[in-house]
Amino acid sequence: MTIKPLTRIEGHGQIEIFVNKDKDEVSRVNFSTLDYRGIEKILIGKKISEIPRLVSKICGFCSAAHIVASCKAFEKALDIEPTYASALSRQLVLIGETITNHMIHFVYMALPDLLSLASASQENDVILNRSELFVKAAKLISIGKNVTEIVGGRAVQPVSIIIGGMSKNLTEKEINLLKRSLKSGIAIAKFFLNFAQEIIEKIDDTVKMFELKNPLYMGLQRDGTYSIYDGRLKIANEDRETLATFDVNDYDKFIIDNRIKTSSLTSSSTQERGRGLLVGPLARYHITNEYGVYEVHEILKDFQKWDENILMMNVLRLIEILVCLYKGLLILDNTEITKEQPVFVTSTKLKYDNIFSAVEAPRGTLIHYYKVNENMTANDVKIHVPTELNTFSIHEILNRICQKEFTKNKSLETVQETAKFIVRSFDPCISCSSVSLQKAHHV
Repeated sequence: MTIKPLTRIEGHGQIEIFVNKDKDEVSRVNFSTLDYRGIEKILIGKKISEIPRLVSKICGFCSAAHIVASCKAFEKALDIEPTYASALSRQLVLIGETITNHMIHFVYMALPDLLSLASASQENDVILNRSELFVKAAKLISIGKNVTEIVGGRAVQPVSIIIGGMSKNLTEKEINLLKRSLKSGIAIAKFFLNFAQEIIEKIDDTVKMFELKNPLYMGLQRDGTYSIYDGRLKIANEDRETLATFDVNDYDKFIIDNRIKTSSLTSSSTQERGRGLLVGPLARYHITNEYGVYEVHEILKDFQKWDENILMMNVLRLIEILVCLYKGLLILDNTEITKEQPVFVTSTKLKYDNIFSAVEAPRGTLIHYYKVNENMTANDVKIHVPTELNTFSIHEILNRICQKEFTKNKSLETVQETAKFIVRSFDPCISCSSVSLQKAHHV
């Protein structure tokens, strides 16, 4: 059976369910993409000055994350340190993109599945004022877009992020406008968190079937605190035990084919061989000790029993919206953001020719790799996107749960709905994951 296209995800994907009629069982479930965009090949031979602008075209949802990751990589290659003001502005662009992405996913992609689970329970259906819900969602989406547009120059595929810094500074008028906008979003984010709690409380214990099985979480963090712009990568297990903390330049020493390279981890983790990674909001939650917002940690106490369940991913997207609103206000209160001028690159000498960079896109850790020659063109490009990194975990839970569901109910219709819910929970981005031929056919 083929679900094609899979709806309510970014791009065009499909789910294939293979049934063994002789054994009366689901033998395999596969999630795959339908596109081949070949961005990695297109970038070979391109000048590094052109590449950031081109990679922002990979995805309309995560364009800011791609251009920031690309600029950070080439700044390493040229040994350039952007100004503090530029770093703050870039974080604001990523914050705006995160707010927009998370709100769109929760309301338009995930919510129908959550309401379906809630109404199927023994409790009464969820009572909600639908008009109020979508008005509030539209407001938060608009807030995120405004931040990205004002700071980044455009709401989609921002233009002010350049190698070396930013091409513009924020004015006092823009800062005040952004402050008012972000402050107005806090009450809305709390409304959605209360709403999510109302829904989840009406979902019965059968959702335990959606729990992850011993995943390894990876994400970017700065000394244990939540970070989407810079820091070191961290890998932790389900008990929050740190298995590795490393600079992104050592990425290929720890990760291969979306899985852990056991030899590079601590000696106590040899049993982890072959286990897949999980990136995204749930991974960031497990590798982060501190979000930097006290109020958020109080809210999270109400959802602790879901912390190894894919349902928690949707709650954490709302949590991250609230975190981004508060962190955006802190950045805007920093007077340094208006003092320093942007840096324009004049260097033509490479310090490093093999470089990695990382940021946290809304869907998870985004890794850019470039091999650059003395002509300032790219010889090799590899872009490791969150959906690719989540491939192993998606397929593990997809196969495990769908096989159990069919054994229990003997209903292929139920299996189809379950499979769609699982994949949507990861918020896969097909545009990003189809950057190369191999990924296009095996994600």
